Amino acid sequence: MKLSLAVVAVAAAFSSTVLAHSSSPADLLEMRAAKGKGKHNHHEHPKHDFRLSCICEPDQCPTFLTSKALCECKAAHLEGCYLKSQRGCPKPSAKKC
Repeated sequence: MKLSLAVVAVAAAFSSTVLAHSSSPADLLEMRAAKGKGKHNHHEHPKHDFRLSCICEPDQCPTFLTSKALCECKAAHLEGCYLKSQRGCPKPSAKKC
C-alpha cells in the first residue's frame, strides 16, 4: 500500500512538472512573434583612428652581417615600426629576403 502511494505521488509530481514546462505550439508562435525578426538599427558611429605618426629611429643593424641577415634585420625593424605606430607607417612588403 505504501509503495503504491509512493508511486502515485511520484507520478503526480512528474506529470505536474511536465505539464508546467510543456508549452503548446501557439505559445511557441507567440514567443517567436514577440521576439521579432532580428532587425538591427544600422546607424553609423564615427570610426576612431588610432594610428600614430610614423616616427621611427634608424635601424641599428650591425654591418658585419651577411647580406641575407642584414636584409632580415632591416625587414624586422620596418615591421616593428609599423606595429609600434599602430599602422601609421606604411606596411612593410611581405617579400622575403
